[in-house]
Amino acid sequence: MNRLVIPSDIYSDMLEHCASYFPDEGCGILAGCNDRITRIYKMTNIDRSPSSYLMDPAEQFRVMKDMRREGLRIIAVFHSHPVSEPKPSQKDRDLAFYDAAAYVIVGLASGIPEVRAFMIREQEVSEISVEVV
Repeated sequence: MNRLVIPSDIYSDMLEHCASYFPDEGCGILAGCNDRITRIYKMTNIDRSPSSYLMDPAEQFRVMKDMRREGLRIIAVFHSHPVSEPKPSQKDRDLAFYDAAAYVIVGLASGIPEVRAFMIREQEVSEISVEVV
């Protein structure tokens, strides 16, 4: 995947969800099929930290069941960086378990959201473009 296309309503929901967690990190999943995002799952960050996130495992289990039932897959995992620039930290790289998914980081440090997306494979990071439609 060399670009991530996000519908404008889902993009807005993602930004609002991340902002609602400020000053902590917000997180969630963008799902769909054929690399087309059709659904956002706003997850609970049980870490409640400005420098890390951990999706609630029970919530994650329910989301995975819903995605399987709906024929969806994870296209991207998103989280915010409330106090740092939107690029993968070492912890982000260490926890990048979904090889086929993009990782979206919403930077909130400047007060104006900056959204960047990355593919992370075996600690290697490559940035991909984000297009809002």
